[in-house]
Amino acid sequence: MTCDDYARLVMTRSWSELSEGEAAEHTFACTRCSQLREVVERAQAQLEYAMAAARSSIHPSVLADRAIVGARLRSLERWLLLLPVFLLGLVLWLGTQGLPLSTVELLTGRRPLPSLTTSTIALRCLSAEQARELVRPYLSHDQDIIVGTIGSTYTLTVRGTAQAVQQTKKVVEEFEAHTSAACRQPQTKLKSDR
Repeated sequence: MTCDDYARLVMTRSWSELSEGEAAEHTFACTRCSQLREVVERAQAQLEYAMAAARSSIHPSVLADRAIVGARLRSLERWLLLLPVFLLGLVLWLGTQGLPLSTVELLTGRRPLPSLTTSTIALRCLSAEQARELVRPYLSHDQDIIVGTIGSTYTLTVRGTAQAVQQTKKVVEEFEAHTSAACRQPQTKLKSDR
């Protein structure tokens, strides 16, 4: 009998069968198989003690099935752990390769800030407050609209994107160039009765 044959017998036979015949002779002659038998006997005794102490209300066959299923799930969990590692590696690889700007914007939800321009408009007909109210819908913040004077001329300074600044200029010019603008109407003086 070889050591492999004895190891197979230890896994499939009872201790009484292993204590007689060729198996018993092999353990007397082979120290390795003798130690194997001692280790297995000790492990079986510990398992027997643990099972007796647990006093489970679950039938042993059901408990064994659950242990098998649990072992299979643990091996599956090991494979599932590889998925986040793979995804992290993919993200790092894409990060080193550099993504197109449009993809970065899509993934992060961020768009680059548009460049801002500033422009000053001289007011001929509109008052500063009228001009401010006209351009307010086209600019995002009230801080982007500054009213001032240069000599006796009111000015409106606006800050925003090129498109927004162009739109505000257009609106102000349309209102100031209109034929019925207040500054184009003849002023009538009130006569006081005496």
